[in-house]
Amino acid sequence: MIIHFSENIFLINALRPRIFPHPARRAPQLSGNLINFAPKWSHSPLLLSPGLLTMGKSKTIYHIIALLTTTIWAVTFVSSKLLLQAGLRPAEIFFLRFLLAYIAILPFAGRRLWCRSLRHELLMVVLGVTGGSAYFLSENTALQYTSAANVCLLVSAAPLLTALLSLWLGRGERLTRRLVTGALIAFVGVGLVVMHDFAHVQLRFMGDLLALLAATLWAVYQLLIKRVYAHYPATFITRKVFAYGILSVLIYFLFFPPTMTVEMLREPVVIFNLLFLGILASSVCFLSWNVAIGNLGPVKSSIYIYLQPMIAAITSAIVLGEPVTVVMVTGMVLIISGVYISERGRGKAA
Repeated sequence: MIIHFSENIFLINALRPRIFPHPARRAPQLSGNLINFAPKWSHSPLLLSPGLLTMGKSKTIYHIIALLTTTIWAVTFVSSKLLLQAGLRPAEIFFLRFLLAYIAILPFAGRRLWCRSLRHELLMVVLGVTGGSAYFLSENTALQYTSAANVCLLVSAAPLLTALLSLWLGRGERLTRRLVTGALIAFVGVGLVVMHDFAHVQLRFMGDLLALLAATLWAVYQLLIKRVYAHYPATFITRKVFAYGILSVLIYFLFFPPTMTVEMLREPVVIFNLLFLGILASSVCFLSWNVAIGNLGPVKSSIYIYLQPMIAAITSAIVLGEPVTVVMVTGMVLIISGVYISERGRGKAA
């Protein structure tokens, strides 16, 4: 109720952006250095400013978007850890994070409230659960049963699961030998980075299952998001994912009520990190990631997830003073090599 009331406040024609043309109309053709919008959403995902991006056959800009998004998401490990130390629980962090992200994206999401069909609306619900509430709850809860190294490694299996699901369903991109080989090499690199201190790695069955569940949920999200991207703009899809993620976690709160207090939310470290997670890491990054998937495909874009452990290790070394070992450096080299090989051997979408 609160979400829909807020939408009605912000969804006024004066705030409607001109970034995306209406799907029923053919967008105006711009000349010179301006971008020529295509008539389909899948070919006109996001315009930052006229003349800044060029939508030709080159997709370099979308690889840059995927890389920057992955970098920001890697830093969220440190941000979330600070919030946990401040007393917030995993579900509470997710709720506040997505609530802020939802509010931030409202002015740019257009006037449309519902999808064009019930089937698409139900698909948005699935996206909100698989890429929102269920994913974050599985990942964060896994940390209570197993080590963070195990969770990071198993969640990083999402690209391989995405490729396998894509092949099994017979949809999406064509898998090539280079793509699979690069993914496997990068996965070995992820293992070296997150398990460089073998003496402290503990395998706990329940936590590992939850981490694999999180990876599977993200793989499903990767594949489904491209199906709706052909029908709706990225801002609309992202807003729906946030909305249904929030609504689904509210059901979770019925069984596990939140314990956060107003005093916790007044702490500067909590305010800063919640704004970072909600505005940048969620609102901006979910939008940019949906754009990357819509243009690169779920398999190619998900390869960049392998960079998260490497970036997280570097960030932890700088911020937390954690040592970087030879094993970690070897793993980083394997990750970069695997991403390069996979990109060189990418197949065309079916």
